[in-house]
Amino acid sequence: VILRIGTAPDATSVVDAPDTYALDQWYADGGFIVVHSDGRGPLFNDRSWNHAIAGDLLTIPMNDQIGAVRRLRGRYPELDRGRTGALGGEFGGYLAAVGALIHPDAFAAAVAVSPIIDWQLVDGPFAERYLKTPATNPDAYRRTSALTYANQLTRPLLLFPSVPGSRVATAHAFQLIDALSAAGKHAEIA
Repeated sequence: VILRIGTAPDATSVVDAPDTYALDQWYADGGFIVVHSDGRGPLFNDRSWNHAIAGDLLTIPMNDQIGAVRRLRGRYPELDRGRTGALGGEFGGYLAAVGALIHPDAFAAAVAVSPIIDWQLVDGPFAERYLKTPATNPDAYRRTSALTYANQLTRPLLLFPSVPGSRVATAHAFQLIDALSAAGKHAEIA
């Protein structure tokens, strides 16, 4: 099972546009079940969603993604609990990477493409929209940083530091690689 995670906390990834799913079809042709879930964000794409995740860009979005797969497993037993991988870019890459770090019970592996690793490295207006400034809310930046959990990696993690068109700097992935190395952990890099 591949859980494809969207690129922003308020972006819609489940859309009625067949050409959007060409890569997913390729995965499906290879024998994978591909799952997309928007979580609550796009459904409540207004100020109430921003307030719900204010100060914590990790807990609710991650729980929504894990919850979607668990609910589908309840209906479709062919979704193998022990072989579910997370795949995402930018914010989705963040959730994929952190999923591999702190939710080994939910993800057997993860692929993080141009992942956001440290919210202090993100453009101020985007990060501050959810977390305020690092000076006024340092605990939120620490709790939502993948670096905080680097020592917990037990699952395979593949990092694509940067791809053309990404808004996320390569420095994010390299900071995570440094933190993993310092913790005696290992991730693959492409």
